[in-house]
Amino acid sequence: MNKKGVGNSYSTICAKLCAVRWYHRNNAGYDPGVDAIHAILLRGIRRFTSPVTKQSPLSVSLLRLIFRRMNLQHARMRLLWGGLLLGYFFLMRRSEYLFIGNRHHAYVLKLQGISFIDAVGRACKPHKAQRVGITLLGAKNNQFGREEVRFHDKSGDTVICPVAAARWIIKGAHQFNTAPDQPALSTGRGAGITAKELAATIKTAAREHGLDPARFSTHSWGATALLNAGANRLAIKVMGRWLSSAFEEYPVLTAQGSSGLSKLMC
Repeated sequence: MNKKGVGNSYSTICAKLCAVRWYHRNNAGYDPGVDAIHAILLRGIRRFTSPVTKQSPLSVSLLRLIFRRMNLQHARMRLLWGGLLLGYFFLMRRSEYLFIGNRHHAYVLKLQGISFIDAVGRACKPHKAQRVGITLLGAKNNQFGREEVRFHDKSGDTVICPVAAARWIIKGAHQFNTAPDQPALSTGRGAGITAKELAATIKTAAREHGLDPARFSTHSWGATALLNAGANRLAIKVMGRWLSSAFEEYPVLTAQGSSGLSKLMC
């Protein structure tokens, strides 16, 4: 049972069993395995476990609605909006840029990890930038702190743009006097923009848009946008810093992505 008193799903139970087996193999030198009774029990649990509900993608129209609701005169809103956009474009996991409650991971994006580059490839002031880069020193799937650097050019849109997103973060961080080595979305005294706060913002906008808020969260929204725009599979994998093909579970094929496919089938 979890904290809400709800039983664990089949996939969660399997993951925990794998952890138990790994622990015994690593520390006791033997594999407890799964006997016939366990196998039958797991098959039964699988039958009665509801299928995983696929999260809906964060569309550009929803992003624009969120933008219109934001009061960007406030520093916190600047950080929230900038973080939301940066996470969208760089396919960032929530642990890579958001606070989880009042805590953050050691590899969270630091303010000094955001860089601005001009048209000739030189570091520049934010208002002169044509490109933005982020540097991450680790991730959930990169526990040894391997440096990962990714870049995005201006999108051409005055609102939905990675360079504009980074500029909003810098403006908000300046008002909070954030030090370069602090988390980019820090609001001071060990606090910052949280995953819960960002998710609530998205869910509220989804509800106003006539959508089911339960289908929206902080997971990789940008992968869907890239897939349906025709981006190369490898480009999506590398941009999202995935070490396997697990990312293929996240994108949703939208009407835009399937447009024209019927002509190929005739």
